[in-house]
Amino acid sequence: MATTVSTMMTRVRRRIEDAQGVHWSDAEVIAAINESKNDLYDMISLRNRDVLPTISTEYVWTANTMSVDLGAIFPAYEVGTFDVLLVSALPNNSAMDADNPPIPLFRKNFEELYRHGRGFSRFYGDFVDEQGNPDMWSGGSTLRYSNIYFAIQGSKMYIDPVPRNDVRLRIEIVRRFREYAEDGTDKTLPLFPDEERIFQRYQRIIEYMSTLVLKGRSDEQSDPVLLQLNQKMTLLNSWLDQQSTHGTPRVVVDGY
Repeated sequence: MATTVSTMMTRVRRRIEDAQGVHWSDAEVIAAINESKNDLYDMISLRNRDVLPTISTEYVWTANTMSVDLGAIFPAYEVGTFDVLLVSALPNNSAMDADNPPIPLFRKNFEELYRHGRGFSRFYGDFVDEQGNPDMWSGGSTLRYSNIYFAIQGSKMYIDPVPRNDVRLRIEIVRRFREYAEDGTDKTLPLFPDEERIFQRYQRIIEYMSTLVLKGRSDEQSDPVLLQLNQKMTLLNSWLDQQSTHGTPRVVVDGY
């Protein structure tokens, strides 16, 4: 059975010797659990993003549009609770299938995105069609496709060149670990719900980190909880390193 938030709160209270909630309120314990989950996500993301589950969506990018707010692309998730991993374009505006496969775009830093000479076309259609007709273009059939980029700046996504016509994009994101309401309304939910459940085996890390958040770190060199946390982190890092043969890829050329 999956560990719930309530179960984790009980374990943390046992560690800080406050089973009756005299010194730390439930809200403080839940806040410590949320902080620990955020820290764990950041450590995993930096070490090896390959283990993080992705969520996909298709989005129609309107013609002559330079940027779109990420909140419009993923309205179900609050901006800042997910990271964009991969963006691909479909050769035509119909849904993805075997004859309309997604072609990953290259990512650039925003400040480099629109640095072109006067002779360079800023329109997407000039790079993705061969005969002046986007419907005649076959994905991957022209090297000019390598001139199409996307960038993320703040809460907006940009495309270069700007599309002349509506373009269907396929976007992969990685969601940050879920946080729980400090008023206790989420106490019965799993600590690692849904796609996060693959990290259930490392729930002790959340227990140790939350304990340290609540009790402070004044005795780091000899604190037994810190020693246990370091041991668990060593196991986690070893597992993360094993999931990719050649380490974590930083440039994705063909993610499909």
